[in-house]
Amino acid sequence: MKIQGLFMDDLYMWSTRAGLSFRQYVFPPYDKDLDVTKFRPVYWLAAWIEQGFLGRHVNLIIPFNICVAAAIAWGIYFFAKTLAKNRGIAFGLSFLFLASRFSYYNIGQFLGLMEAMGLGFLLLTFLYLYRYLARENSRWDIYLAVFFFVLNCFTHERYVVFLPMFLFVLLAKKSRDLAAYGTVVLSFSFVLGVRYFFLRSFMPAGTGGTNLADTFTLKECIKSVGMEILYLLGINTGPEHLCGIPFSQSALGIRFLILAGNFFLLLYLIKYAFTIVSNPKIRNWSHFRILLLFAGFIGGTIVSSSVTVRVEVRWIYAPYMLFLLLLAFIYGVMAEAG
Repeated sequence: MKIQGLFMDDLYMWSTRAGLSFRQYVFPPYDKDLDVTKFRPVYWLAAWIEQGFLGRHVNLIIPFNICVAAAIAWGIYFFAKTLAKNRGIAFGLSFLFLASRFSYYNIGQFLGLMEAMGLGFLLLTFLYLYRYLARENSRWDIYLAVFFFVLNCFTHERYVVFLPMFLFVLLAKKSRDLAAYGTVVLSFSFVLGVRYFFLRSFMPAGTGGTNLADTFTLKECIKSVGMEILYLLGINTGPEHLCGIPFSQSALGIRFLILAGNFFLLLYLIKYAFTIVSNPKIRNWSHFRILLLFAGFIGGTIVSSSVTVRVEVRWIYAPYMLFLLLLAFIYGVMAEAG
């Protein structure tokens, strides 16, 4: 027996379309008896269109998701090529993204479209903030970044965590554009206001029907952050039903390969650190503010996925994508330094 494409939440998303109008499906009215805790109209709009297009052909869900994932990988290729100034490096990193174990949910389930849309909007938000920092005449990049940020907040609520990064890039650029500051603040207020109107709450919901106010503890959050960092390094540390095969149970050859890869990654980062120290041309604020942008985004994706009751592997796809782009940036810096 083979089941693909629809499972649990997928079945719920598919079944609720029947008997609901477009407005009820995409913009569900507040009902305290239903205890609705999510508001994702951008994704729900995409899901409505996809279901209408696919009809009963659920076998097409996975091929459709693969095409979406390939489009994101294609975008990563072009961005990485700009950062690394090397086609081979860009192709390799985009292939690592597409072939990652984190892709299982994006490709294998109907709700994978939601995660993929979040990745796509995150990539575009980061791209335009990077362009804003890296270029001189880049005023409109901040507005484009805000646009994709708002779309992402209404795709999945955890992406609201990136508001401080907009203020960071404006301050790092020493911008005096009051309209840009106002747009950032108003966009965040708009997201919170719309969320409160539909949910009567500002607090994002936890996973599995939990409430963050009831389940969050600092100790568990720190533990989850460490777990996600290990995941990024290829070391599965979570429960088997979430991570597959734990690192301790993997074949000896696989464990050796992972540790060897991390060893060479460490050497790569040490070489990068020596390059910065020994080359005053790149040891400047313009360079470090890009590093801080990467750190803020990678840290934000990790922390926002660590505040709930468990770490799910699919959430680590976002910091993994940004980490690959960071490697491309580092390669480009070292190539430029000679």
